[in-house]
Amino acid sequence: MSDNQQKITDLKQATLFTVSYFDAFGQPLTSFEVWNYLFRHQADLSEVIIVLEELRTEKKIEMTNGFYFLPNRKNILELREKRYEISEKYWEKALFATKILSFCPFIKMVAANNSLALFTCDQQSDIDFFIITTKNHIWFARGFSSLLLHLLLIRRHGKRISGKICLSIYANEDAMDLSYIAPKNREFFLSYWIAENAPIINKDQTFEKYKEVNSWIKKDLPNAQNNITNYYKDFTISKLALIISRFLEIFFAPKFWEDLARFTEKKLIKNSQKKFGHPESVIFSDQILKFHTKDWKRVTDGNWESYL
Repeated sequence: MSDNQQKITDLKQATLFTVSYFDAFGQPLTSFEVWNYLFRHQADLSEVIIVLEELRTEKKIEMTNGFYFLPNRKNILELREKRYEISEKYWEKALFATKILSFCPFIKMVAANNSLALFTCDQQSDIDFFIITTKNHIWFARGFSSLLLHLLLIRRHGKRISGKICLSIYANEDAMDLSYIAPKNREFFLSYWIAENAPIINKDQTFEKYKEVNSWIKKDLPNAQNNITNYYKDFTISKLALIISRFLEIFFAPKFWEDLARFTEKKLIKNSQKKFGHPESVIFSDQILKFHTKDWKRVTDGNWESYL
C-alpha cells in the first residue's frame, strides 16, 4: 500500500473522496450509497448524513432530490436517470442470457458487473458477466458458454457491442480470491468492482463463498453490503436447465474435454494476440480467464485523487 493510500483519516475526507470518485463516472449518489461505498472509514449511516450536510454547507458538494455530487455537476442527475432506464432494458437482456447459461455445464455463479451492476449503462454499453466455474473445467465452461451465446447472436463480438453479452472474466471455484490480480497501488479499483458484483445464478452458495474469500476488500470498503438486486431475488433456474446442465457435466466430465477446450481456445487466443496485441490486463490460466482489455476502472476524469 502506498503512502498516499494511507492518508484517508477522517470521515469528512472519506465522504468527499467517495462522492468525487463516483462523480468521475457521472454518477451522483444517495446518502445510503455514499455510506455503502465509503472509502476506508467505518461509520454509521447517520454519521455520514451529518457529514454530507456539513460538506453542503461548506459548498464542497451539492444535493438535489436526495443525490449528492460535486459543485456545478447537476447535469449528471439527468444522466443517471437516462442510464437507469437503459440499464433496466439491458437487465432484461442479461436475464435472457443467464437463462441460456443456466443450461451450460460447470457454471456455479453468474454475476453482472461494471455498468449493468450499477445501473449506469448507456446506449454503447455492453453487458459484462463474471462467471465462476467448477474446478478443473474452466476452459470447457468458457468455450461452451461462449459458443452458445455466439450462436444465438447475443455475445459481444467485433463491432457488435451495444447491449451484447461480454463474458469478460471466468474464475474456477478454487481461485475465487482475486487479490493477486489487483492493479498495483490501486487495489481499491478491484475492491469497488468486487463490491459491485450483482449475482444472478448462485449455485451451492458460491456467491457467499466468493465474497468470504474476498473479504479483504473490507479494508477499503468496510461498510459495503452485497449488491443483491430484485432480479436475483426473482430469478429461478428451471428444472429442465438443472437436468440438462447436470447431464452435460456427467457427459463432459472426462479430462479429455477440458484438455481439448484448453488447446483449442489457447490457439484462438494466440491468433487474436497476433492481430490485436497482448494487453497486460488480459490473463489466461487454468485458474482465471480475464479477457477484458480495459483494466479495473482506470479513471482519468475528475479530481478524486486529490483526496487520497
